[in-house]
Amino acid sequence: MEFDYRVEEQLLQKIPKIETAENKGGFAYELNFNTGEDMRPAVFDFAHDHGLKILQLERKSQNLEKLFRDLTAGKTDLTEPVI
Repeated sequence: MEFDYRVEEQLLQKIPKIETAENKGGFAYELNFNTGEDMRPAVFDFAHDHGLKILQLERKSQNLEKLFRDLTAGKTDLTEPVI
């Protein structure tokens, strides 16, 4: 996803059910959640509450390597979305 300003990862950790937040450069972030629930409304609420505009939001599925590691470790739900 991309905001119109840089956001500290620590602040992004306040989004409910977030597992990881990583800056991918500039104002782009990868957010991973530990739930099968659609978390886009929570991300929109976070942006609104902090005066941010969402410039881009793309829902992705887990990459194959992470999925394999999590499955073999018994740590994943196949319905887990990644934003």
